[in-house]
Amino acid sequence: MLVTQITSQDLNAQYLATSPCGPGRLSRRQHLLIVVTGRIGWVAKAIVYAVIGGVSCESAVQGYASGAAFASPQGAFIFIGNGFLGIPALITIAVMLAMYSVWRFVEGSLGVGTDPATAAWKNFFRYRLSPSVSGAVYSAYFVFVVYLLSKNKQQRLEAQHGHAFPNSWRGSATGSLGLIFLGTAFLAATGSQLENTFSSGWHWELESDLHRMLLWATLISGHIGFAARSATFLAVAILFFRTIATNTGSDTAVANAMYQLQGSVSHRIILFLLGLGLIIYGLFATLCGVYTRTFPTKPRCDGSAQSQILPESRSPPGVGAMGAEWLRKQLSKPSTSMQDDEPGYDGQSGKAQQTCLQHALPSALNW
Repeated sequence: MLVTQITSQDLNAQYLATSPCGPGRLSRRQHLLIVVTGRIGWVAKAIVYAVIGGVSCESAVQGYASGAAFASPQGAFIFIGNGFLGIPALITIAVMLAMYSVWRFVEGSLGVGTDPATAAWKNFFRYRLSPSVSGAVYSAYFVFVVYLLSKNKQQRLEAQHGHAFPNSWRGSATGSLGLIFLGTAFLAATGSQLENTFSSGWHWELESDLHRMLLWATLISGHIGFAARSATFLAVAILFFRTIATNTGSDTAVANAMYQLQGSVSHRIILFLLGLGLIIYGLFATLCGVYTRTFPTKPRCDGSAQSQILPESRSPPGVGAMGAEWLRKQLSKPSTSMQDDEPGYDGQSGKAQQTCLQHALPSALNW
């Protein structure tokens, strides 16, 4: 007689060991590196977007002279460096930016999050190219912060002006093609942010056993924040296209993009709402870094599980939506590990493991 006592912990271990949706073959050091750098890096991301949002709100209320040039990642670093803490704050943000870059590069190089059920080219762009590009961008931010550390307060203020890009690309066929390419790239980024705004495709990145208040705070701030990011990317895309025909200012591209919204009262209201949305995105990034996001990144597995976060009462501890989905699939899979004459065989469909799971799952999953 086959006697099996299956607990939720057993199911969790079996899921992690055999499911293609498991965490992957990461060493302990790799796992620890991703967790530490990812969490600290997301807090750095939160600080950058919150500062950009705050400066945008201020410039919308008081006008461009109040410091709209700070409404960019570079401007945010200058703002931090010239603040109360000055150099210590810049050193701290530099370390955190380096952490974010390391996290992105490590996950990109290892392909963390790769889904065996997804096409290879999609996995490449989503889990290798995209993290590497993001890591390169934040590495550039890190270099800029290190550059600011060697300057005094006045020199840092001057660093936000006199940028040749993107105006230096005007007037030549090659430069115009480059601006068109960048504008198109930011339009594509706008589309990806809009997808996150109106879909639940990113919910699978969150922990599955979150407290209800944390979950809803993350979901609401995330959708609002992605909407603000999409508007920011759209403004930058418009700036690149406008630069082909006219001079668009001497500040950074993002700051000049924000400055486009200074023309009228209605535009400044939009700028204020955009800045508020970026502050909310900063809250979302903080929640992800400290509490709610999984590190390393989880695979999506399949479309049936990616958009669903089951409460803790619906899945074994630590399994979450993907684990519950995997367990359900076991009920429809024939088992080849037992013969017809073995005890416990149901005699009809060859699903010996299904027999065990059917007895264990009701108590484990509250079916």
